[in-house]
Amino acid sequence: MKLSGIAKILAVNIGLWLLLELGAFVILFLTPPEPDQRATSRDWVSQAQLSFSGGLYTWDDYCLWRLSPGYETPNEAPARFWGDGPLRINSQGMRGPERSVKKPDGVKRILIVGGSHPMGMYVNYAQTYGAVIEQELNRQGDVRWQVLNAAAPGHTSFQVRRYLEKYALKYAPDIVISDVGVNDTLPLSAEFPLPDHEVNTPPAWAVQARPILEVSAVYRLLRRWLQPSPARSRASAQDSRSYGVRVPREKHTDNLNAMKTLAKTNGFNVLYLGQVSVDLQNSGRSTCVYADTEHEPHVDLCAFWQSYGADAGRYFADPIHANPDGHAMIADKILSKLRSLDWVQREEQ
Repeated sequence: MKLSGIAKILAVNIGLWLLLELGAFVILFLTPPEPDQRATSRDWVSQAQLSFSGGLYTWDDYCLWRLSPGYETPNEAPARFWGDGPLRINSQGMRGPERSVKKPDGVKRILIVGGSHPMGMYVNYAQTYGAVIEQELNRQGDVRWQVLNAAAPGHTSFQVRRYLEKYALKYAPDIVISDVGVNDTLPLSAEFPLPDHEVNTPPAWAVQARPILEVSAVYRLLRRWLQPSPARSRASAQDSRSYGVRVPREKHTDNLNAMKTLAKTNGFNVLYLGQVSVDLQNSGRSTCVYADTEHEPHVDLCAFWQSYGADAGRYFADPIHANPDGHAMIADKILSKLRSLDWVQREEQ
């Protein structure tokens, strides 16, 4: 075939593709998607889907997903889940101010790992217990402290373990606060049918290719047509109990034990926190989800919140997320434990 013939075929194919792109663009423009009802859903699968499509999450070969470095909630975000301002993720994929990878001279670091509660859903960053701890530790003493908030919505003990194994050591933490458990108990669904340790993440090429494909109107239109509808997603979640949970209890224990082994090997300390769920609709009392009292040292937040009886609900924004007062009280309990262990300076009298 002559070169001119090949050029004509290429020109025709390019022209057809441009027509498809134009048609797809017109369809996208004239038929905007209906408001996604998942934005107000408490179903974890629905929220995870929105977080991926909205850019908050990025797939990760080790942790299943992590927070996207440099992410900021858009101005048109439908709900304010992060206090009275936008959510900002720093270049290290953490909520909070910018931190260098290398620990500065004369500084000690606390690394917080867990889910949306320690990350601070429904509160400003300055109101999270991690930020309160940092402020209090730097209020006195000669040692400067940085608290790095590496928690991410939905993270389980499996994801936290993998994060510590792969990423945490480069930040040289002196103390790791493990605040996990609630997400371990989330039921699986037809869309997430395997426990965390059996999940395969998308291949690296697919993750890397998506930003390029997003330029194509045809790709965006096909993705809209082919993705599961919100109604079908919710229906799948309602029938999900037979699938089990994301992290079985024996795996939860294995993951926490692995954190302890990693700490001993790499010269940092781990403090374990208990997790509760509060009945805000009726009794106001808390129920223990994971006490983790068999893992030492620990802060028994189960017993702490249960001691408040019906008043426990006053310190929570929803059943598992503390409000600013709740975060302040958790910070106080953690600081008391850290001081009793001599991991931080004791409070001046």
